Amino acid sequence: MYEEFEVASNTYDTSHPIKDMFDNGQLNGEVYRCPNDGQYYPQVYLCGENAKLQLTVTHLGSTSYEWERLGSCSVVRDKECPPSDNTCTDWTSIGTGETQTITTAGDYRMRINYSGGCMSPYYYFKVTKDTYSGTVDFTPIACGVSATITVNGNTSGYLFALKSGAATVVEYNNTPNFFR
Repeated sequence: MYEEFEVASNTYDTSHPIKDMFDNGQLNGEVYRCPNDGQYYPQVYLCGENAKLQLTVTHLGSTSYEWERLGSCSVVRDKECPPSDNTCTDWTSIGTGETQTITTAGDYRMRINYSGGCMSPYYYFKVTKDTYSGTVDFTPIACGVSATITVNGNTSGYLFALKSGAATVVEYNNTPNFFR
């Protein structure tokens, strides 16, 4: 007797949608990869008191999305690894649509649901928010005078960079003064 099976890839196991937004230059922050299990763990930086993050994830064949925020969790873990090992269980639903707006720092996860009860794995990410609110002084280039950009306020402990879209014009450094 001979039996043959065809094994197809799991079409519901998509790439990490938040990591993809980093790869496309849509988000600021860092993408870590957990050395324990290889999971990607994007960390999004929000800067300013009123900063918010609007994430839109669309996937062909999806029926809904699950967005959750982690409440309290006292487990100490590597900053490169998401809270995905079931030691932190205080997850609260924050939405089910393809677009989610986040205004609070914390650990988050999302999952894509498909018809027939199929679903993607959870995709974990972290949002860090700094409520720094300085002011910026700007002097444009004028005949023989260099342009300057200066960040005012308590700048101690902060790094600064100049960006134009997704391109970095001046790399991160600890001086709040830029000259051209």
